Amino acid sequence: MAPDRLRATLQTMPFRPFTVEVAGGKRIAIAHADYASLSPGGRTLIVYGYPNDDSMEIIDVFLISNLSVAGGSEPVAV
Repeated sequence: MAPDRLRATLQTMPFRPFTVEVAGGKRIAIAHADYASLSPGGRTLIVYGYPNDDSMEIIDVFLISNLSVAGGSEPVAV
């Protein structure tokens, strides 16, 4: 996935929860922008457990095969 597309989804106002799917079919829900962090270079996405979970997922952005936004289509990258 293009990092700019993911960054645009994270910065959409108002934020809309979304799910990313990585190779192998694993789906990871991102309920709020505060629980996800995209590295400055855009290669790595860290998703923290929600709401009171100390777990985290470290994801290679280029292995994301699908992004689906709750309640509609994904935003267009700026």
